[in-house]
Amino acid sequence: VADRAPAYGMKGWSVDGTDPEAVWSVVAAAVARARAGEGPSLVEARVSRITPHSSQDDDAYRSEAERAVLVAHDPVLALGSRMVEHGLISKDEDEAEWVAVRAEVLAAQELALAAPEPEPDRARRWLWAGEGVGRRPVAGRARLHPAPVESPSVRVGEPVTMIEAVRDALGEEMARDASVVLMGQDVGRKGGVFKASVGLLDEFGPLRVVDTPVAEIGIAGVAVGAAMAGLRPVAEFQFADYIHPAYDQIVNQAATVRWRSVGGWGVPAVFRAPCGAGVRGGVYHSQSVEAAYCHVPGLKVVMPATPADAKGLLKAAIRDDDPVVFFEPKRAYRSLREPVGTEAIPLGVARVDRTGDDVSLVTYGIGVHLARAAVEVLEADGLSVEIVDLRTLVPYDKEAVARTVAKTGRLLVLHEANRTMGFGAEIAAFAAEELFADLDAPVVRVGADDCHIPYNAPEEDAIIPGAGKVAEAVRRLATF
Repeated sequence: VADRAPAYGMKGWSVDGTDPEAVWSVVAAAVARARAGEGPSLVEARVSRITPHSSQDDDAYRSEAERAVLVAHDPVLALGSRMVEHGLISKDEDEAEWVAVRAEVLAAQELALAAPEPEPDRARRWLWAGEGVGRRPVAGRARLHPAPVESPSVRVGEPVTMIEAVRDALGEEMARDASVVLMGQDVGRKGGVFKASVGLLDEFGPLRVVDTPVAEIGIAGVAVGAAMAGLRPVAEFQFADYIHPAYDQIVNQAATVRWRSVGGWGVPAVFRAPCGAGVRGGVYHSQSVEAAYCHVPGLKVVMPATPADAKGLLKAAIRDDDPVVFFEPKRAYRSLREPVGTEAIPLGVARVDRTGDDVSLVTYGIGVHLARAAVEVLEADGLSVEIVDLRTLVPYDKEAVARTVAKTGRLLVLHEANRTMGFGAEIAAFAAEELFADLDAPVVRVGADDCHIPYNAPEEDAIIPGAGKVAEAVRRLATF
């Protein structure tokens, strides 16, 4: 065991991970330090893999001599030898145990090989909640949630911005359910970079409003583990651009846990991120990344356009037993005020924002506001446009899309993300495959140019879709 000098208050040990007694000693010391309030410890347990990387790997990168050294440090063999040395068991008993265990493993292997193959449709099960155990109880829940919390003031009927609606949704759900916790960079003392969590630390305390390090993959990983343990974490990422490091945890863990555990575990977590351009934020503060998550089975994806929808949909996302990626168009954070309710809005249900007869404009997020501005111009031309706000992208409301296309016969799909392989391509493909008989013209897509978002206003406005570009596309479609 090598004792490392403390650095910045953290003590460290490097230990032979194949020596159980050494590991026990070091971990016991680290636990004692933590319980005594002396801070965290880092334990490096050094263990080399004895076998090849996989059954297809011939282990060509190691010599026989190297492998022999590794085998000599096999902790199971070493433990058996030490028990024989100390007279705890005899050599014959050690060998007999090896024979018995090997026979048990081989018998289990034969049983597995003899089992019938599963039905093909079995692979589609356990993607969503309702097909398994789901949440499990949390040990020590009373300690995690020390006392009930009175509901915060609810601004019923008072016009609020989207950011205020998000804050109210978080506060109301945390008061309603003690298992709801908020975590992320600056969500506590600062109240969030956009002030979405102002006051929540004072209301609910540091066990439920957790300021995290600047480590997005860690934020997502802790959220996944907390959700599997029975909590309902809401993990905030300051910008959608910053969610990329967390992609592995969200896509490979949160989205797959229920399926991999055949329904035994669930991840009722919400991953929040402000998204989109139009705020002169440049390449690292302007991305629209929803399409990447819509492609992943097991995730639900939401993007509201209005304060009322932001609040209602976030409440539903927090209560949902599946992982939800919740994108908030930051350009809409303070651009609109409207009264909001206190009820959750079901996921997967679109909303007709404006009725019309000539062209259907299907969109979501900031696209709703672009569509509204374009329609005001188009009405002067005598064009009647129906705006359908999807609100939820996975699962999206196919019936709502079908109804509006059947009504107008013309479909324009609008989003702020890059046009190529954006989510609008999925809507266009659905219309082409299943609504072709109702279409009187080709489906038109409007999105951002396939370019990164620049800082300065003229260049940014040239890249992202604006109301003028939308109006022009509607006119072309209407006259096709």
